[in-house]
This record gives sequence, structure tokens and C-alpha cells, in this order.
Amino acid sequence: MASAPDFSQGLKLNQMTGSKAETTENLLKDIGNLRGKVILITGGASGLGKAFCLEAGKHGAKLVIGDLNEEGARSVADQIKKEGGEAVSGRCDVTDFKSQVQLFNLARKTYKHIDVCIPCAGLGEVDQLENELKKGADGEYEEPRMLQLKVNLIGVMYSVQLGLSHLKQNPSKDKAIVLIASIAGYMGLPMGSIYCAAKHGVMGLFKSLPPQAAVENIRVSVIAPFFVDTPILTYATKILLKDLPLAKIEDVVSSLLCTASSPSAAGRSYIIDPSGVYSSPWNATVEETNNVYHAIALRAEAILGVMGTFRSLDRALSPIGGIKAGLVAAIAIPAVMYFR
Repeated sequence: MASAPDFSQGLKLNQMTGSKAETTENLLKDIGNLRGKVILITGGASGLGKAFCLEAGKHGAKLVIGDLNEEGARSVADQIKKEGGEAVSGRCDVTDFKSQVQLFNLARKTYKHIDVCIPCAGLGEVDQLENELKKGADGEYEEPRMLQLKVNLIGVMYSVQLGLSHLKQNPSKDKAIVLIASIAGYMGLPMGSIYCAAKHGVMGLFKSLPPQAAVENIRVSVIAPFFVDTPILTYATKILLKDLPLAKIEDVVSSLLCTASSPSAAGRSYIIDPSGVYSSPWNATVEETNNVYHAIALRAEAILGVMGTFRSLDRALSPIGGIKAGLVAAIAIPAVMYFR
């Protein structure tokens, strides 16, 4: 029988690659560099994006906030201005290239240039690759939405390419692109295939882009948080994470402030774990051990096992209507969490 996961253990990094634990003091050592910097960020109306915007505004950054939630983005900008900072906002659908073009144009029109680009808009696992495809009226399978892939990877690629184009026009030698990955960019996550694929894509971008961007005096960094209690967490995910420690939003914000302000962040990944922040070069590896990550994998496997049983029952009952897929998940997830 496997031993119980030790939740006090955080993530273990390959120490041969220059990985190190970070203190808040060290993360914020160059925070003064933010004053006057123009930061364009998508997904700034809520969660991590909002928390970063409010804190960056306090340190003198000029924020250009884009979000699908236009009213929410405006509210964050208003709050920054009320506290003496500078900010503008606009509606931005990151899956629509022209919508992103408009946000970058807003930044240039308002502040003439851009210093930092942060594609922060994100989406959790709203669809699952494992779900059976729906059939249309013609009896053929319908095209899946793949919304997580469009928001979490294609939208990021749009932001990065626009960011590079605009940052190259800024003669400053202190420019940055900050990518938002996830611990799911380092390892697999059962029941999160599309999300993982997108975040692995972001990590692939991070591992490829820094040398090219450095030629234009643009540093590239990435942050990779563990689960944080923000609106991106679905109800099912919250149940899966029951009684497990989460990463702290203040650690994520400190890491974002670091990557936006510090030249030493160039080419480094900041992994935000329940036990703290670890920075590493692009080639660091993560060891999956008997800790919180292992616990999630065990839970997901158990849930999938229960769901498999219900789906077998569904096939047997299909002549009389079967069982709805949503009902299967609604029963399986709480059942596993109750009995574990």
C-alpha cells in the first residue's frame, strides 16, 4: 500500500541546473525599475492579472489593461487611478487577433511606447479531450471548441508576436515579455489534457524565444504557478484539491513584479509552489515525488476509475436513455473525495 502523500514537501527541482529558492526581498530587489514603465497586460480584470495590476500601479507603472470583461478591466484601471497611478483599459478577446491589435494600438496612442508585455488571460479545463464528440444533424462529429488551446496558447502567441513587433520599436534596453505557464507545463495532469497541452506549448515558447529576443534587448521570463484560488478554478477542480495546500497569490504577484522589473529575471522560470517560489533556468526539471503533486495524480486516477465504471453502466443502459456525462462527473468526483 502506498504511503500517504506528505503535503509539507514542495516541489523538487534538479539542483544541477542552477535552481534556487527565492525570497520576497530578492524578488522585489529591482521593483524601483517599474516606475514609468508601460506594461500591457491581458486578463487584467480579475485573479492574478488584477492583483498584479494593482500592485504594479502602486510602484509607478503605467498599465494598459485588456480583458474580455470590459467593465472589470475599467474598474481595475479606475482603482489604480484613484490611488494616484496611471492606467487605461479596453475590451480584448485574446482569441481574436484584431482585438489584440486594438489593445496594442491603445497603448501606443496613450503612452507612445510599450516596455513590458504580459499575456495573462487564461482559461481552466472547461472542455476535456476525453469527452465524446457531439454529432451534428448530419450524423457527423462536430468540430470541438478547443477553447483552452485558443486562449492559453494561440492567444499568447498573438500577444507575443505583437509584443515583439512593438517592443522592437522602443529604443530602451530594459524591455520584457513575461509568459504565464503553469506547473502543468512541467508535468501531466489527468483530466486536464487540453490545458496541459497549452501550457507545455507556452513552456516550449519560453525555451525557444529568449536568445532571439535578447538581440533586441528584450528579456523573456515565465512564471509557472501551482493551483491558486482564483476565478479560473472550476468547481470540480476545487473538489479535487480539497484539503491540499495551494500556492499563495502574493507569491505569484511578487514573481510577476520581479519578471517585469529585474534584468536578472532574463531567461528564468519562476515556479510558484505551495512551499514558496523557486527560480530556475529554462532547462530545469521537476521530480514528481510523494508530495502534493502525487496526491493530485492519485485522486485523478481514482476519479477516472469511478467514471469508467459509470460509463460502462451508461453503455449498458443506453437503450433506455443512459446516464448524462455531467451526472457521471457530478457523482464520481465527490464520491472519490468522500471515501479517500
